[in-house]
Amino acid sequence: MGVDIPVNLFERATPRAQLGPLGYSLGASQNGLLIFHPALWTDVSYLQDPAHVDLEDVEGETSETKKLREALVQGAEGKVLVRRPRDLEARVPLEGSRVFHHVRVEGSGMS
Repeated sequence: MGVDIPVNLFERATPRAQLGPLGYSLGASQNGLLIFHPALWTDVSYLQDPAHVDLEDVEGETSETKKLREALVQGAEGKVLVRRPRDLEARVPLEGSRVFHHVRVEGSGMS
């Protein structure tokens, strides 16, 4: 069974003040495919029906992003430190690190 829920409802629930100016939210399905992510944003809005894009396709394939993807698939709560994360537009590694906090969205198949 599926339910259509506008992505902006999830985005409005994001604690923007806690994310900071460079923070962002993302949603992943139970199989690690992205439901919403800044990389899926078009000039107008999110893609109507996002393509089957894996988290690692966007955030890079590292041991850290594999750990993050696995935590999202399992619906675990916690955080993962990703060193040298990818720039979302240029898709090149950045200096520094990014901390991803993750939690399961109760009553859904999303993390």
